[in-house]
Amino acid sequence: MPVRLQNLLINLLTFKQFAFGVAFYSAMICVSFNLSAQTNQSDRVVDSMLRLASTRPHDTLKLETMAVLTDLLCEMDVPRALSFGHQTINLAKQIKWKRGFGLAIQTLSKAHNVAGNRDSAIYYGNISIEIDKITGTQSDIARSYNSQAVNYLNIGNTKTAVKLLYKAKYHNSLSNDTSGLGDIYLNLAFAASLDGDMNKTLEYDIKALSAYEKINDLNMLGVAYNNIAIDYDHLGDYKEAASFAKKSIKLSKKRGDIASETEAHLNLGTIYYHMNKIQESFLEIQESIRLIALIGSNVRLIEAYSNMAELLNHQKRYTEAEEYLKKSLSIAREVEDEYSILFGLSVLGDNALLQNKYDQAITYYQESNKFAERDSSLETLEKNYQGLAKAHAAMNNYLKAYEFEKKLKDLIVTKGGKEKSEQLSRMRTEFETERKQHQIEVLSKDTLIQQKEINRQKLIRNAVIAGLSVVFLFLIVVIFQKRRIAIEKARSEELLLNILPYETAQELKEKGSANAKLFEEVTVLFTDFKGFTQVAEQLSPQELVAEIHYCFKAFDLIMERYRIEKIKTIGDAYMAAAGLPVENKSNPEAVVSAALEIQQFINQYSIERKQAGKHAFEIRIGIHTGPVVAGIVGIKKFQYDIWGDTVNIASRMESSGEAGQINISQSTYTHVKDHFNCVHRGKIEAKNKGQIDMYFVLAKLPVAGIPKSV
Repeated sequence: MPVRLQNLLINLLTFKQFAFGVAFYSAMICVSFNLSAQTNQSDRVVDSMLRLASTRPHDTLKLETMAVLTDLLCEMDVPRALSFGHQTINLAKQIKWKRGFGLAIQTLSKAHNVAGNRDSAIYYGNISIEIDKITGTQSDIARSYNSQAVNYLNIGNTKTAVKLLYKAKYHNSLSNDTSGLGDIYLNLAFAASLDGDMNKTLEYDIKALSAYEKINDLNMLGVAYNNIAIDYDHLGDYKEAASFAKKSIKLSKKRGDIASETEAHLNLGTIYYHMNKIQESFLEIQESIRLIALIGSNVRLIEAYSNMAELLNHQKRYTEAEEYLKKSLSIAREVEDEYSILFGLSVLGDNALLQNKYDQAITYYQESNKFAERDSSLETLEKNYQGLAKAHAAMNNYLKAYEFEKKLKDLIVTKGGKEKSEQLSRMRTEFETERKQHQIEVLSKDTLIQQKEINRQKLIRNAVIAGLSVVFLFLIVVIFQKRRIAIEKARSEELLLNILPYETAQELKEKGSANAKLFEEVTVLFTDFKGFTQVAEQLSPQELVAEIHYCFKAFDLIMERYRIEKIKTIGDAYMAAAGLPVENKSNPEAVVSAALEIQQFINQYSIERKQAGKHAFEIRIGIHTGPVVAGIVGIKKFQYDIWGDTVNIASRMESSGEAGQINISQSTYTHVKDHFNCVHRGKIEAKNKGQIDMYFVLAKLPVAGIPKSV
């Protein structure tokens, strides 16, 4: 894992924003400096906090403790961290602490991020932002935006991440959270580095350093020093880079933070190598390997071993370098770090080429290419094509060498590398000259000797092809099976999430069942087409299904924008609800906003149908707000459903309405009257419900405070 990304995760997983009792908080800060460096001590801290959480009554301190536990477990036991995240959410619901619920959701988002569940991390990140907007401080809102930005950075979406970070910066400016501002600048620096703008990266890292210096945050100062050292190294200012790396080492030693000291020594070793101070670089990398042994983290050895191998290759100690490269590759395969695997295989190819082991070099390059082509790693592909061309040329396989020359040229042209294209042309001329010379030499030999040599080559070639065919066939089968399983798993996950809300699906997967839950305030929407039976009689079955699908697809997209759960469809009726499975107070406004969009869509579609000489659609929409019970029905063909009088009244709102109108109850009107222009219809008789006050929604008010759809 690149150092900057490790620093980003340190920033992401810090738990300094949570408030505890003074004594408890101070103790946690003291031990946190050594958590990543001393595994046994981490275990003891976790055990102590587990005991504290188990003995505490269900209160805010217990919830905060469980949130910190989730953060700590992210670095030690990710499945357990996810489990604690869900437990923290349940506790927040039990004690009805709204701000704690936002904290729990944000913590669970972080756990999913570390687990690699990017979609889930973003899903919970969005919920965290909306909750903090309602219940949190400006600092809380800023941190939610900041955490969500990290989720987008981890999928390479820097554009969205930067937008979120500027929102975080705005809300931070309304508070006095200097530490949070430093975190935002660190993430802005990371976004700039992903976009390749190293000057901007350095600018943001220096701003982060300034923020941490103001509050003397020693933990994050070490992170900032390391990042600035990397920035100057990339910009070629090695003197400044070495200065900041040394500052990081000095601070880490003072604090006893072995993990940060390890990173700083690795950085300094790389900087010295770029300064051609080979002996100094060797000593720094050796020291980092020694410190990693104290930590007991094999993952950190990937970069250390690779750097050591590069040094040894520089000193022409190829055999020793090869051993370090193989160790690094072995760890990368173990942890399934694909970037390190493709890079490690490529460097092993270079190492074999330096030792004139051309067959080995070709094997390493080709295996590296499988990863590089899949991940579009153009730099590695370029280097591998160069190596493959050289290796084949050295073995007099000029046709193969020319083939990889051509691939290399095409790649360079794609990247716009004019200089390298000219260099490639010279290489091709050399290869052509060597190939022609070789042909002349072959033709000058005795015919019989040539024939014997040809026969021998054919025999060897056929044997090799046969053997490689078997191996290749086996690899194809293995890769195909692995991909097929992965695709099927992804399809199963997608299908489950299409049927059930995310939280319910997770509960079902974890426990094998999902409990029915009471939600105090849910807004239910029903729609129904007027005279649909008459329209259906004029259409073929295929046309009828196509029309329903077209309309309901549009409804689904509207529901998704407003984070409303689609419950089911029955014929031409459509049912949805908001305020579950995650409770929120803004659900009535969201549902009415969605209803207005549905109304607008149907009106426009009706105009289009009339112009085409077809029967126009008219729709009735009914909405009511109240308590419901929600859960899964049956044991086969699961369906998430809701029950209660609220559902019945919402249905009556639809049937008691008028075509083209949105009919809402008194309950919903009370929630949305300040946001929408409504007209009172009076008390209307509803089947089996007596007389109910009903209102038509006309339009959204210009100053409406409806939350934006996410």
